[in-house]
Amino acid sequence: MISSWFIIQVWKNNHPDNIPNSFKNGTFAETNYSAMRFFVFKTPKPKSFTYIPRYYDPDKLALEQKKAAMGLDSTLTHNEQIRLQMSRRWRRGSSVQEGTSMSKVITYAIYATFILGSVYLIMFTDFIERLLSAFGVTH
Repeated sequence: MISSWFIIQVWKNNHPDNIPNSFKNGTFAETNYSAMRFFVFKTPKPKSFTYIPRYYDPDKLALEQKKAAMGLDSTLTHNEQIRLQMSRRWRRGSSVQEGTSMSKVITYAIYATFILGSVYLIMFTDFIERLLSAFGVTH
């Protein structure tokens, strides 16, 4: 095992000639000394970031949005006002979607009526027998 005194001396001298011959052929002599110094002696500090926790109050936000919608004095920033306008536009678009959902209900009702009518004709009437006899198929 390499003593810490030896590593410090190699780091201070930083020259391969200062390494004893017994270490020249080993992996210790082949490493980059600046990289070795970086990893052996001083580890880098993790990168820090600034995080400012913010309290989210949905009631206060709703009140501010209502004030801004009515044109009263509000504390909304420019970006928040733009978001409010976008959400209003999207809500208007949702009424269009409600109309399309109503048309989907009507479409499904038509499909269900067609399927139920077909099942009734096949199961409870002699429609199929008359249809087969019209084409000349007998059973």
